[in-house]
Parts: sequence; structure tokens; C-alpha cells
Amino acid sequence: MAPKLQIISQDNQVSEVDCLALMMIGRDSKNEIVLKDLKASRSHASIRCLGDGKYYLMDMGSANGTFVNDKQVTVPHMLVNGDQVFMGSSKITFIDDEVKEEKEGESADKPDSKSYATLVTRSNRVHKITVLVADIRSYTRLSEKLNVDLLGQIMSRWFQVAGEIVAANEGVVDKFIGDAVMVRWVARKDSKDVVVKALKTAHELYLACQKVNEEYKVDLPFPLQFGVGINTGRALLGNVGAQTRRDFTALGDSVNLAFRLEAATRALQTDLVMGIDSYMQLPKAAWEGKLSSIMVKGKEKPIEICALKFDEVEGVLLGLSL
Repeated sequence: MAPKLQIISQDNQVSEVDCLALMMIGRDSKNEIVLKDLKASRSHASIRCLGDGKYYLMDMGSANGTFVNDKQVTVPHMLVNGDQVFMGSSKITFIDDEVKEEKEGESADKPDSKSYATLVTRSNRVHKITVLVADIRSYTRLSEKLNVDLLGQIMSRWFQVAGEIVAANEGVVDKFIGDAVMVRWVARKDSKDVVVKALKTAHELYLACQKVNEEYKVDLPFPLQFGVGINTGRALLGNVGAQTRRDFTALGDSVNLAFRLEAATRALQTDLVMGIDSYMQLPKAAWEGKLSSIMVKGKEKPIEICALKFDEVEGVLLGLSL
């Protein structure tokens, strides 16, 4: 059953709607949810279903901001049952019936609250996956130089495009973490195929970033840039979290390493870093002469990596006739 939104207008009229895959919210009559509220912008915010049924709220650069539980939204916020969203004088409550049903069906012999808060459900499975992590550089400095409304508008534009690119390349947005996005592909038979999709996603994100920079060149204090880490390996895929706040996600050393590889792009002064189990899925010509060994947090020995600039990624894709 799809989650619902309970909407309380500025004149205290209450209505309830089912969540769609994409819902635009604002004063404009073309929106899926129309707010008859002068304090709301024409295109105020959006709610988009990404990944495995996760609903993310994004502010669309509204004049008065979007707030969740009294905290202003400038990057995508994953909605959970009971979240209260404020836009102008209107209040929207996110209601997830699935969470309610699970809570009502709790067994009497559940673990104590401390262990229960980090519950991993029995439905988890280990899969071979490829993970892409993309993180905007100097985001803190950017947030200090832009007013929060403009920052929200730019970030919403970026994350909206990022979600579309991921979907077009058959990836799943595992989660947004602040200004970073984590994407995963499950390798069914051909690991090469998903690694190529990850590379294609990275390059298309780069092209999209260039367009955002051009669109907001007057407003941005410096061009947006981001680093990418790609890694392939086995990971636990399933529901993690407390009974009232579960998250279907990937866990494991291979996932952690993808984040470490993205972080390494700064020290290496490059754009994209791949782990050995990813780049070995590609033809030798794609990585020959681009390998090195680095130390990363959590590893006792150096790991082999392939570092590429985005123009080199384009060359690799052209060599694969994509």
C-alpha cells in the first residue's frame, strides 16, 4: 500500500491523498497537490519515489522554504512515518501504513530496545553489487556563500537530474546522504554490464553538472564539482533500522570502500576512482597505465585502484562503443 499525505490547509481544511511516484506541490493549478496558500510558491516542493519505495522531499527553490519537523530542507530528505512538512501556512503529514502494520504485528519476544534499534530483518540477502558514490565538493563552503533559498533551488535541480540519470541507467538510488548520492546495481550474470552502467552514470552526472553550472553561473560563487567512487563486491541487501524507521539499503565492506574511493579523489586530484573488482570487469585498454596503490581507512594494506578524469571516462565509454 502506498504511503499517504494528510494535508491541512491554512484554513484548517483536511484532505488525504495517496503518494504517487512524483508529486509536485505548490500554488500552481498544474501541480498534483495544489496549495491555496499565498505564502507557498507556485512550484514549492516535490515528493519523488526513488530506490526501493523511498519517498524523498525536495524543495524547488521556494521563496519561504520547506521545513520538515521544524528543520529547513536544502538537500533531499527521506520521509518517514509521521514526518510533518510545512510549506507556507500549510501542513502535510507523511503517513506510511506499512510501518503501522509492522508495529502492530510486533512479537512479544522482540529484542530489547537497544538492539532492536539496529535490527536487520531476516529477508536480507547477500548479492554481488556495484556501488557508485558521488559527492559534491566544497559543499560547506558553498552553503556559507549562498542564501538558503538559492542553495535549495540549486541542489534540488542537481538531485532531480541525478535521479533521472540513475533511473535511465537502470540503477537504484540507495540513499541521499546530505550532498552525496549512493547508487547501486545488482550484478545478475554480467558484472561488466553494471560497471559500464556505473561509468556511464558518472559521465552523464558530470555533463549534467556542467549544465547546472551554466544555468546558475551568475549565482554560484564557484562551479559545482564532484568526485565519484565506484566499487564492486558482495554486500548485504535488505531492511535495516528500527521497527518504526526502516531503510532498505546495502551494507558491507564493499559499500564502505566505495565511499573511501570517492574521498580519495580529492587527495589524488582526480574525478573518479574505481576499485580493482570494478575496473577488472573492463577491457585492459580502459585501465592500462591508470593504476596505482593507495591506503584507505579500514584497510591494513594498500589497495589497487584506477583513477580517471571525466574526459578519460568519456574515452573509455567511446572505446566500448557506447
